[in-house]
Amino acid sequence: MNQQFKVMLPAWGKATGLLCMIIIFAAVLWLVWTGNLNIRYTADHEEVIPIWHSMLPAFLGIFLIHMIPYQSHDSSIFQQMEK
Repeated sequence: MNQQFKVMLPAWGKATGLLCMIIIFAAVLWLVWTGNLNIRYTADHEEVIPIWHSMLPAFLGIFLIHMIPYQSHDSSIFQQMEK
């Protein structure tokens, strides 16, 4: 059975991703605004690390992924699905 692969609502995916990024950015901004810049990274002891030590690698990775151009050599896999 051949079916054509089609994304039903591509705008909803972009809107959901944008909404999630806004919520994360607002949460970090709230922490900076209230002065809570340190987080406990383990429950074993009372040491804290700056929030940027855990968030910077994640944001850097997301940024680098978006900088890589997407090139597909076989575009037929997105046009047709076979079961």
